Amino acid sequence: MNLVRSLLQQERDVNYQFFCKEIHTELFSDYLKNDDRIITVAIKNRFQQLYFYEFSLHKYLLKNNTDIFLATHYITPKANNAYKIISIFHDMGFILHPDYYPKIKQIYFSRQIPTFIKRADKIITVSNSTLNDLTKHFPESSEKSLCIYPGTDHIKRKPSANKSASTPPFILAVNSFEKRKNIPFILEIFSMLKTKYNIPHQLYLVGQQNNHSTHLKNLISNLKLKNSVQIYANVTNEDLHKFYNDAQFFISTSQYEGFGFTPFEAIKSGLPAFLFKNAVCEEFFGNHEYVIENTDPDVWADLIFEKMNKGFPKALNQSIFEELTWSNTSKSFLDLFKGM
Repeated sequence: MNLVRSLLQQERDVNYQFFCKEIHTELFSDYLKNDDRIITVAIKNRFQQLYFYEFSLHKYLLKNNTDIFLATHYITPKANNAYKIISIFHDMGFILHPDYYPKIKQIYFSRQIPTFIKRADKIITVSNSTLNDLTKHFPESSEKSLCIYPGTDHIKRKPSANKSASTPPFILAVNSFEKRKNIPFILEIFSMLKTKYNIPHQLYLVGQQNNHSTHLKNLISNLKLKNSVQIYANVTNEDLHKFYNDAQFFISTSQYEGFGFTPFEAIKSGLPAFLFKNAVCEEFFGNHEYVIENTDPDVWADLIFEKMNKGFPKALNQSIFEELTWSNTSKSFLDLFKGM
């Protein structure tokens, strides 16, 4: 979404055609210029989407004289000499951690990813760690793959006029509720902070729920945290901004990310952030003391309580990634388009 909007807003001598559902046209219509246009397609579910990409999309591309197709999430149409294909790879979890995915996705991606790689004229990864994983497991992709970082400037800190001093302070975790996000570990850390240090905080879990949600709710009950943990699903952007603005600090224990926006969003919002040292966190933040490799909740609780009492000294700050703007990202893509 942010990439598309930024591409549309750049000074350019290229025109764009956007394939999307009818209900999504309003997201882009205000940004169209010159001969840009939106092509709506009737897709109601994931199966129809996969069918469209495999059997119909190439016909649309030929009919509309498309020069370059940007596949924003792995899946590509059939290759054709009439157009070029750029595919964005967001992570390599389906290869590195297949157990994080439902069986049907494991089967689909294991069979189709080599095909998508072969079809693509260029492959863009969202981090160097993802690029390294891609080229390690698919050496044939090396010569046509490069990293272009996403922007991180879509959320900015705004003082909250409605923040109340009487409101219990809260710790914020923003994730989809899937296995690799390791949310049970966050609950264990929070439980340790409550029992060992008797902190007054609540924990806000914000994100899209899925089949893993029932397990999390059972764990919350078993840890006797029902009155201390709030779950928010399907929040608006306005609500998300408020959560980032009002939280005391942010925590993420995700075991694997291709990039992972929420830690960057939290830090951009001015929040102290405690992060598990996955490959992306190591890529950006190195051996920073707020980036923790240990998997003992007691160690995390001790460090968090120590930093909290000292006012979070030397916390991660946005200067580390201040060049990661959507404007820079879209300019890199425009240069890529022109080079093809």
